[in-house]
Amino acid sequence: MSTLAKLYNSLQDVYDVNQQVESCPEAIEELAKLLFHHNLQQAYDIRLAHNHFNIDEGEAVVAFDGDGFNLSTQYGIKPQPDGVLAATDFVISDDGEAMPYEFAYGRDINPPRLEKNFLAAWSSILRSKGLSGSLGLAVQEGSATGGHEMSDGDIRVNKLTFGGQAPNDQDYATTSWRVIDDGDGTFITMKCLYCANTRQRHKCG
Repeated sequence: MSTLAKLYNSLQDVYDVNQQVESCPEAIEELAKLLFHHNLQQAYDIRLAHNHFNIDEGEAVVAFDGDGFNLSTQYGIKPQPDGVLAATDFVISDDGEAMPYEFAYGRDINPPRLEKNFLAAWSSILRSKGLSGSLGLAVQEGSATGGHEMSDGDIRVNKLTFGGQAPNDQDYATTSWRVIDDGDGTFITMKCLYCANTRQRHKCG
């Protein structure tokens, strides 16, 4: 099995990893401060590193943009005429390596480079909280806030719908946080994406 498939399949279920992160809220604040200190808060969100379904050799999880939503599904890594496949989500290893695990099709994404000292500090925070590999980074470019994911592992599809109010349903887990500069040298951290997994809910219609 490829390194990408092994990495993606090793990520935890959204509810399990969300529960771990919720038990240590100070981790989000420390990572937010790190993003702000390195002036990366307008380029990356804090991302809950989780999988939606397992993938096979030669596949990747790729998001395709729709009207008010995007759809992530398994996708064989093959050349496409005039197509662009860009990494959007990264898990940070214990040795400070940013490893891509989700991608977007049709977008030319050029986020700022992640420096070694930033990645080392990120990894150190996670290790100190017992959350190694649980919180990564997601590229903001072209992404909206206020999205609600619904994942169906049986058909290996994840639909992210934008707009509307944040869900109050307890089955939804927070999966992204955006660091907002309030203009006076400080910041706030805003929950911006949520996910529900049909394995513990109901089937998508």
